[in-house]
Amino acid sequence: MIEEPIVRTWNNCYFHSKATNNNCGILRDEYTCQPLVCKWHRTKEEYLESLYKASCNYEKATGRRDYQVKFVPMVLRNDFIEYRKKREREIMTDE
Repeated sequence: MIEEPIVRTWNNCYFHSKATNNNCGILRDEYTCQPLVCKWHRTKEEYLESLYKASCNYEKATGRRDYQVKFVPMVLRNDFIEYRKKREREIMTDE
């Protein structure tokens, strides 16, 4: 099954914000959004997967499972915890 590529636009970015002039919650106002090259441009699912991979690296390096407390934004913490549980279940069923 071939997945459709994600078409990058400023309005399907997880960090989209009406509070700034450039509609971005991360970029400073004087920079315009360039979604095809923006390293922060993510859907929520992509962002959670990125955080999950970072948490795996953190756990491997430190031996601690407190990544969500130290590095995951509070607004995403519960979503991240659920996402991590889901990914861990997937890994367990694949083995």
